Amino acid sequence: MSDLLTIVFSSGITLFLTKEGVTAFKAWRRERKSKFNTVLPRVSEVYEEMNSLLNTVDAGRVLVLKAHNGGGRPAVGTQLYSSAVYEVWGDLSSVKDSWQNQPLDEEYTQLLVQLESKGVLYVDTKDMDDGVLKQLYFASHILHSVVVKIAQDEKNLYYMSINFSHPVDLSEPSIREAIRSSVNRLKQLWG
Repeated sequence: MSDLLTIVFSSGITLFLTKEGVTAFKAWRRERKSKFNTVLPRVSEVYEEMNSLLNTVDAGRVLVLKAHNGGGRPAVGTQLYSSAVYEVWGDLSSVKDSWQNQPLDEEYTQLLVQLESKGVLYVDTKDMDDGVLKQLYFASHILHSVVVKIAQDEKNLYYMSINFSHPVDLSEPSIREAIRSSVNRLKQLWG
């Protein structure tokens, strides 16, 4: 009789533990699915905004990049790297796959320091100091670029680079307004 009670009692515990395990798995799956359903539309909205900006200002390429140093805030005196996070392009070729963990030189680092304090930079390639960014711009036939800070966390500085391969007046109010409103929407998406 005691063997029968042991079997009945242990099957109840087994049943209870199985039920609790299934319930916990379903909750984890629901939470994970919820996060996925939140992240995916945001990525889609980021790309929609970037495509809209590309077409509105007739840019050759729009990139969202992050500056990072493997920990802590990006700062002068530490080796910084830059990685392309999102990219849309028109008459310029894609650089997203090749611009990952790119070591930055002093000129690029100084540009990011200026960006952090000013929020937006209007860049003419011909006026840039020699460095990795100027080399990339010349190789890609970029004449002008607008670089705008989007967000910053403890480890990354997120910024957008809007590249032009044709002459454009970056002081044109319609261009500045299109960039300003697009950056504002991206900042809202970034949260």
